[in-house]
Amino acid sequence: IIPIFITKLNAYSLSPTNRIDFTTCGMFIWVSLIVLIMFGILAIIFQNRILNILYSSVGALLFSFYLVFDTQLMIGGNHKFSISPEEYVFAALTLYLDIINIFTYILSIIGNSRS
Repeated sequence: IIPIFITKLNAYSLSPTNRIDFTTCGMFIWVSLIVLIMFGILAIIFQNRILNILYSSVGALLFSFYLVFDTQLMIGGNHKFSISPEEYVFAALTLYLDIINIFTYILSIIGNSRS
């Protein structure tokens, strides 16, 4: 269900007629990442399978929002923030890292649910 959600959000962020500007949510996403790191430290301390599945699910959801955020930064348009055309290598790298992080969290969900 998470890949379908990611695909729909990413397609929405690519649309030139969308009304929501995800580029203004950068600070919210960054603070959410800090909270996820602290939650990960708690998950390491307690070593619970359900807690690990919850951590992986929240991580996959957070990086799916990062994917939407970075996609809108790269597309530009009428958004508040955008990446200049000279920084497309950096933008491609951030999109690649978002996808890799989503993939590792999904693999972690599958691995924890099997054990």
